[in-house]
Amino acid sequence: TGTLTMGNGITFSGSTPVYNNSAAGTINLNGGTFGSGGTVTVNSGTALNTTGTVALNGAYTFGILNVNSGTTSLGGVAVTFAGTVTVASSATLNASSATGTKTFNGGITVNSSGVFDLKTGSNFATATTYGANTTLTANGTTFNSGTGAVTLSGTGTFTLAGSSNMSLGGTMTIPTNKA
Repeated sequence: TGTLTMGNGITFSGSTPVYNNSAAGTINLNGGTFGSGGTVTVNSGTALNTTGTVALNGAYTFGILNVNSGTTSLGGVAVTFAGTVTVASSATLNASSATGTKTFNGGITVNSSGVFDLKTGSNFATATTYGANTTLTANGTTFNSGTGAVTLSGTGTFTLAGSSNMSLGGTMTIPTNKA
């Protein structure tokens, strides 16, 4: 456990494990890039808090994501969020590439004037997967998963909530236990 605060991002390289948080903790990324390379282990209970302009360019699994302010972009990699994702008022979570499935295993909440837009700019066909017992709550300006395939996985319920419209992209795969 503990807190790692970065003011300008971090990039990893080499094959030796260069970052390993084996217990749940907190990563505060205040602008910059959480880059790719090397072997990075992030405990799935870890909270990632972002502010400013942030790029997540590594194929990692994070726990909780809190986009507290500014714009956080998911790069051209497969990225997984094991816990909840919250986009604060006036904050943005988007994608900078259609490459790599974006997986959300916990709920997603977009607050007033917040933006969740995986179709940003060039109409990316981002593939998204939403896990079991997931609630998507849209109270913000935009909730758009892109034009790529959407998969609902696992057992349990899938709930859409909130006061704003949602767009869940292209072909949707729904397991028989959710149909």
